Amino acid sequence: MMDKSDFDETCIRALIEDLGEDLGHEILGVFFSATGGDLDFLCRIECEDNRNLIRSRARSIDSAAVAFGFNLVSRLARELETDAATVSAPDFETRVAALNDAFIAARSRISR
Repeated sequence: MMDKSDFDETCIRALIEDLGEDLGHEILGVFFSATGGDLDFLCRIECEDNRNLIRSRARSIDSAAVAFGFNLVSRLARELETDAATVSAPDFETRVAALNDAFIAARSRISR
């Protein structure tokens, strides 16, 4: 279960209010697609040979997630980015799974 601070719905409401419902949801869809793609990529790679890619993808997820109020996703991605150079393979897999779960949970809280 997500804590209230894990997802800030006001960010998405502000986006939709500023851009209009159609464009706001379109941009949100791009975020979902890009972040989902980054997470799928992280789920498929080996940690040891891809540390720079891990850092880069985690930074991308963090930057986008914070803009949309996905606070837990942002924090987990930032931690992965910070630890990319030293994270063990089992810990990497655990962290990516937690990141993916947090993304799915936050995404499920958004209603059209």
